[in-house]
Amino acid sequence: MCEKISIGNLMVSTLVADNIDIDKSEVCRYLGYEKEKKPSAHVSSLIDSQILEAYKLMKPSYSCVIKEVENIDGSRISIKGTNVVFSSNIIARRILYKRHKVAIFLTTIGSKLEERALQLMDEGEMLKAVVLDAIGSEAVKGLACWLEGNVRKMVATNGTKVSLRYSPGYCDWDIKEQKALFRALGRDLARVKLTEDCLMIPRKSISGIM
Repeated sequence: MCEKISIGNLMVSTLVADNIDIDKSEVCRYLGYEKEKKPSAHVSSLIDSQILEAYKLMKPSYSCVIKEVENIDGSRISIKGTNVVFSSNIIARRILYKRHKVAIFLTTIGSKLEERALQLMDEGEMLKAVVLDAIGSEAVKGLACWLEGNVRKMVATNGTKVSLRYSPGYCDWDIKEQKALFRALGRDLARVKLTEDCLMIPRKSISGIM
């Protein structure tokens, strides 16, 4: 659970996969199905079976820390107690405007699911691989929603409001800001690594702030 997170203290934890909600309708959306168009019985059954497989493959974990915002100067946001400075007009003016604290987080479902999807591709099971990959995307989104919900519950006791999640690569927040975000989190990082291009490995990972 997230209730142990406190200002300045990093919380790193793993979850039971069953805690993560996988929305079949969202999986269908990832696969390109519009609301009025449902998958065939065969594809629907395949989605169901691969959701069950995904729960066996996922290893959900997260890192989350709540820090104080030291200063906002134009598009630059300084995080107190660190050498971290985020740069984004939207974050400065809309996300963190008049807010005193920021929750910095990282979530992942691990690498086993994407490894299985690659294996299926190698075996020529392209449809099954694509379905499993879509399920992985929905699963890590569900994990981020789970963490957001717990942060909201934690701070609601004193009437604090929480913004929407925002991740590097969205709008004007450069993907290279991943480096600053990882520095703010510090140790362990839920076993997620950054490439030179600031992409996360495992791929089924979401980082960001609230």
